[in-house]
Amino acid sequence: MKNKFAAILGVAVLSFLSQRAFTQVQIIGNPQQLNPAQSAAMGAQFVAPVAGAVNAYVDRQNQAQAAQIAEQNAERQLQLDAESAAQALAMQQKQAQEETSYPATTIPNAFSQFYQDRVGASITNLPPYSGNTKISTLATTTTNDIKELQRSGYGLIGVSAFQGPPQSQDAVMVQAKKVGADVVLLSSARLESQQISVDRYQYAAGFFRKMKTPVLGIIGLPLPSEIRQQLERNTGVFVGIVINDSPAFNANILEGDAILKMNGEDVMSVADLTKRNLMFAGQKVDVEIWRKGQSKTISVQLNNVDGTSAPITQNSTESAAVESAAKADIEQFEINKAKAENGDAEAQDKLGFCYFNGKGVTRDYAEAAKWFRKAADQENAQAQFRLGFCYKIGQGVPQDSAEAAIWFQKSADQGYAKAQFLLGDCYDGGIGVTKDAVEAYKWYNLASAQGNEGAPTLRNIIAASMTPDQIAEAQKLSREFKPHKESASTNSN
Repeated sequence: MKNKFAAILGVAVLSFLSQRAFTQVQIIGNPQQLNPAQSAAMGAQFVAPVAGAVNAYVDRQNQAQAAQIAEQNAERQLQLDAESAAQALAMQQKQAQEETSYPATTIPNAFSQFYQDRVGASITNLPPYSGNTKISTLATTTTNDIKELQRSGYGLIGVSAFQGPPQSQDAVMVQAKKVGADVVLLSSARLESQQISVDRYQYAAGFFRKMKTPVLGIIGLPLPSEIRQQLERNTGVFVGIVINDSPAFNANILEGDAILKMNGEDVMSVADLTKRNLMFAGQKVDVEIWRKGQSKTISVQLNNVDGTSAPITQNSTESAAVESAAKADIEQFEINKAKAENGDAEAQDKLGFCYFNGKGVTRDYAEAAKWFRKAADQENAQAQFRLGFCYKIGQGVPQDSAEAAIWFQKSADQGYAKAQFLLGDCYDGGIGVTKDAVEAYKWYNLASAQGNEGAPTLRNIIAASMTPDQIAEAQKLSREFKPHKESASTNSN
């Protein structure tokens, strides 16, 4: 009985001390640093004093129990090692993600960094920024969205496209206000890649500004190849967009039409059409178009360069005023005719103008050119310009660009602004003269100085392709210019 009690006591003490030994190991040491053998040896050191006080039978039982506890301790140690290894791996992964991620406070404004300005030669005289920006977020920026903005009178002033970390709409708004965009079309798509552990997106943004009211109101493109084949010509302009409530819109020019001529003269290209719009701004022009295999001529009342337009409709009071003006035109025609036949140069020019525009008389281009020539031969600057214009468009005389340039030169030398503008156009395009950027800039510059509205735009366009030395030379020639007559720039009609 005594031996049995001693055996029980020995087992209890052994169990207690073995557990105490493991607890102390956890407190005073790092369990990741102890292997099973070390744990068993340390347990044996605590058990040895007690093992000597019991009999051999109890000692053998205690030793068996100690071995079992040591085995349990070894399993626990393995579990701790696995947990520590998992924690270390998680820490490494977190560190790697932090090294390749983009903290919100350090992400640059990529919409600004990758912005490409489209304001230049093709977009001039922008209206002031409204101060309000609308951002339209799309799954994809579609062609139809862009077309609708263009039809509403918005012009593309810049784009930004890039791949990168997530960007907020605040970043878009900052760039939009910086460049003065009234509308931004924004699209974004998350990039899927197994090689990238952080979010990356593909962004594309178009920045638009509400433009001034246009002179004609189309966005033109070069003729498509199929239309060139049908027309058997390369020259002309394809109508890609018609701007709402513009002169083209009100005259029923349609998207898909091809513009071939303006006032009887071939339209060569989009740039050429732009020049003609500026040339005839504020006037009624005949535009020859090609539509569905047929040609037709449409009369279009162009806006002024500043966007103002003439009234389209007339009330009864206005109609009475028109009728009264028609009577006055007839009377003035008779007065001019009598003076012109007596050799008065100014009256000859005015009489030619009456015939050219049908004011007080049936329109007759040949008769107009005849009287313009009589006045031009007497050094009347306005008549010289008008005769040159007849040759330019082939009205009343055969079309002859070289002869037109001669008369424009005579008139421009006297300081007549409209002639200076068209002479600049001749040198700009090599029409009737040898192409010369310096001369073109000079004459555009002189016309601009006298208030010609189209000249600054064309001067700036040509300047973009000139060297600084060429621009300096053209400006020098402008300063040195002395007109033959101080009154030559006066327009009496």
